Amino acid sequence: MKNYYLRKCILFTLGCLLFVTNSSAQLLEDTEPHLMTKLVPDTKFFDFGTIEEKNGPVRHTFRLTNRSRETLFINEANSWCGCTVAKFSSKPIPAGGSTSVEVSFDPKHRQGRFNKEIILILNNGKYYARLVVKGAVIPLRRAVEAENPYHLGQGLYASLKKLSFNELPVGKSYTHRFRIANSTNRPMTVEFRRRPDNRVLKMPEQLTLKPYEQRTIYVKYTYYRERHFDRHVLIDVWVNGQQVTPIRIQWHGQRKRAH
Repeated sequence: MKNYYLRKCILFTLGCLLFVTNSSAQLLEDTEPHLMTKLVPDTKFFDFGTIEEKNGPVRHTFRLTNRSRETLFINEANSWCGCTVAKFSSKPIPAGGSTSVEVSFDPKHRQGRFNKEIILILNNGKYYARLVVKGAVIPLRRAVEAENPYHLGQGLYASLKKLSFNELPVGKSYTHRFRIANSTNRPMTVEFRRRPDNRVLKMPEQLTLKPYEQRTIYVKYTYYRERHFDRHVLIDVWVNGQQVTPIRIQWHGQRKRAH
């Protein structure tokens, strides 16, 4: 008899858990926005084609028609990118009515192809709708000297000519970054040769820059043992087989050398 009541208690408990789980799932499903297919744009995708960065932002206005049986309104528009902004009216859109959404894209520092999705939140999060703009950006040719003031030679410029690492706990790593730029109209092969040959220092040994290309270089160092004094290495830089000005990399110790 005891086992009979025990089984009934277990079954009752499981039934309660199943009811709570289903209720929670239903509540979650009811609170998630649903795709509103009845708010129909004149085009879901707009292609700006090839645009030039120097000409600034481009814009397109989508026309959307409410083909549902209820009144809709737009609460917000999200693109998750500061380069893409949507302007819209928050006025109600009655069944059969229309509204406009203007989408602007800023190509500044956005080289190459882009594909940006804009999500419209409708009726206080009950629905959502999608719009997409795409295209390709021709970058503005900037004077490399403006962002990379150090001329190392042979048309190669750098944003820094000395990198300094502070002392860290043993086993910890730190990564510096700096830019190099090819100011010429021809490809450039750049080599970095450590002097002395410090292999704990991680960085590219060779790369090729296209004409007028700028690139970020990452230099990583892991502190594998405690150092008390300052030390440094030189990175000899070679451009198309010609040696130019080296880059100095320095580590600061925990105390200075006695004079």
